[in-house]
Amino acid sequence: MIEECDSLDVKFLVREAARARGIPVVMETSDRGVLDVERYDLEPDRPMFHGLLGDMDSSKLAGLTVAQKSPFVLRLLGASEVSARGAASFFELGQTVTGWPQLASEVTLGAVTAAAAVRRFGLGGDLPSGRVRFDVEEILSSLGPVDVSNEAETQLRLPPPEDPPSESTDPIELIVDAARRAPSGGNVQPWRFEAEGEEIRFYVEPERSTSMDVRLRGSYVAIGAALFNARVAAAHLKRLGPVKIFPEGERSRHVATLNLGHQIDAGIARMHESVNSRAVNRRAGRPSPIDEATIATLSRGVEREGARLRMATGRDTIEECSRLLAESDRLRFLIPKVHGEMLGELRWPGRDSLEEGLDVRTLEMDPGSLGALELIKRRDVMDHLAEWRGGQTLGLRTQAMVSSSSALAVITVPRPDPSWYVRGGSAIERFWLSAELHGLAIQPVSPLFLYATDEADLVDLGGERHLDEMFQLSKRFNDVWDLSDGETMTMVMRVIHAPPPSVHSIRRPLSHVLIRDLDSAGELAPSNNHHH
Repeated sequence: MIEECDSLDVKFLVREAARARGIPVVMETSDRGVLDVERYDLEPDRPMFHGLLGDMDSSKLAGLTVAQKSPFVLRLLGASEVSARGAASFFELGQTVTGWPQLASEVTLGAVTAAAAVRRFGLGGDLPSGRVRFDVEEILSSLGPVDVSNEAETQLRLPPPEDPPSESTDPIELIVDAARRAPSGGNVQPWRFEAEGEEIRFYVEPERSTSMDVRLRGSYVAIGAALFNARVAAAHLKRLGPVKIFPEGERSRHVATLNLGHQIDAGIARMHESVNSRAVNRRAGRPSPIDEATIATLSRGVEREGARLRMATGRDTIEECSRLLAESDRLRFLIPKVHGEMLGELRWPGRDSLEEGLDVRTLEMDPGSLGALELIKRRDVMDHLAEWRGGQTLGLRTQAMVSSSSALAVITVPRPDPSWYVRGGSAIERFWLSAELHGLAIQPVSPLFLYATDEADLVDLGGERHLDEMFQLSKRFNDVWDLSDGETMTMVMRVIHAPPPSVHSIRRPLSHVLIRDLDSAGELAPSNNHHH
């Protein structure tokens, strides 16, 4: 019921009838754009006019003169809330004016606000009982200058962060310094290291995990990459020794132990320089053939770690994967928890610490695309797209990037066990370092569902609402690669020909991730790394 009459007793009569029938009432009062909503459909015993006039009803008002009704009108509008011109006019009623003065513009505004309220009813939106003011004069009085300073652009021009190699002569520090430079999803660095005597222990930190890191599989991959870097540094120092994966069992946080020894592995020792220079490259590529000898070398390295390399170089396969990965990225934006975590990984220079997460400059976005990032950050915008089952454009950048690749690489292991994910991580890092030595650049483009190996994992990741869509996507993506029984993906990567990345991500300092030998109290002491 839209109530728009000037007679106070009729106003009450309307509410009495509406309340008896459980019908909501909307009233607009032109002075200062007051809109009242009374939800008698939700609150059948609700007092009329929000209880401002007590137990007044239409029968008590029927015989009163305009002057006698005026105090009630004033209490209804709120003497301190009425506009100054309106309040002054109150004293002129029946003198110089015959009725309450109203401007045509205010009446028109009232029609707009009442229509907007009715639209909410029609669409099942939220509209509780209450009062709100749309005071145009007040809003115009708060006109202010527009802030044209572009702080974000200034921040993006700051010098990139530096993370120079350790200058220590201590082999433990040099080996862990290499380990901490490994890649991890969103650069979350899900590890800590303990060193005692000649032993370096690798631990997973589940509190650094995210939704996409289903059952810590992504964390195990990251620790596998860190373990490979540690082996490279140890081989370079001629101190390589035996490695044990999950020495205390797969349920333990203790993922691996590397013992210093005197083994030599020239094949990985020569990758030592690349450990410091390796980086994700998110630039567009120039699709060019990769020669068979290079692919064979990369494949042998992956097999030495117990994993398998599958390379797609055909344009049709790359295009098909680009479409599937674009659909997957669209879901990353639309699923609230995953979207929130993804944004939580972004870091702005000059504002955030860059020691973990992704420096936004590593996304290699032009200023226009970074502007769109402001829209992408808004959950309310993403919720509308999810509701409309829209948002196809959200994956277009991924599709274009994947299409610009020279190849797509998938590294697989025989089973989805924690220890195999660790081995897969070592294979990924070996492949990455070797690819860069061959002049290729790498960017992980893993789908949302990479570490979800069954339906229960998919429900945990995206909820029942997105289950069918993710299940079909996952099936279509796996079909492209024709995996054998039990064969499990550990990473999907773009292999590209492109200029070097403009900015490299850095890592938490060595002193934050390494705990050294037991002290006299039996506690592990933090590293005294004076070179950081």
